Amino acid sequence: MRFDWFRELTPPGRRAFRAAFAGFGPAGFDLLSFTFVLVAVRDEFGLSAARAGWLATVSLLASAAGGVIGGALADSLGRTRTMLIAVIVYAVATFFCGLSQRFEQLLLCRLVLGLGFGAEWTTSSLLVAEYAPPAARGRLLGLLTSAFAAGDVLAAAAALAVLAPPELAWRILFWLGVLPALLVFWARTRIVDAPVFQAARAKRGVTDGLGSHLARVQASFAQVFGPDLRLTTIAATMLASGALSGR
Repeated sequence: MRFDWFRELTPPGRRAFRAAFAGFGPAGFDLLSFTFVLVAVRDEFGLSAARAGWLATVSLLASAAGGVIGGALADSLGRTRTMLIAVIVYAVATFFCGLSQRFEQLLLCRLVLGLGFGAEWTTSSLLVAEYAPPAARGRLLGLLTSAFAAGDVLAAAAALAVLAPPELAWRILFWLGVLPALLVFWARTRIVDAPVFQAARAKRGVTDGLGSHLARVQASFAQVFGPDLRLTTIAATMLASGALSGR
């Protein structure tokens, strides 16, 4: 396969892509590793099938809200800053999942984890899309999404490598989820927002107050659900929902 289209990225764009890829991967790691530990978690807390199901469902539901929140913050704080905040949120939440002593604690951690994932998915996609040359944007975003599969492979390898009793092994798999937070220390000074976003932000003025920002968010939602984009928005939402439900 030829990857000339990837080489068209500028050096800052390649660094942004690597950071986004490293941020996407842990989502696949968590989704698959959670299936490995679910039985052990049920036994640990004496959960019914319904309550155990909520542990998986709440993170996916929260990721939808996290995507909306992340998109709004990305417009206000910038793509890079929001992405790194989201990475810290889900990494810390994952670590605390491994420290949970009650079902309610674990459920709350899974909810916060989902918010972080949703925000990270949104901002990473925006960052890569704004750096990507228009002709290669689809391929770059497709390659970015493949990070989920890479996370799946790492989860399977970690599950095999963790040699511990079941009551401890599931906690160790969650603790491993804090490793992506190390990305922040590398990316903090090496990743910047794409020039197209910086230009747009400078044009509208970075000193806008909260009221102006909220007005822009409201206008954006009105636009994507307006007559010209309504069907596309609904179709894309159904497609993304089906993909996540299938996982």
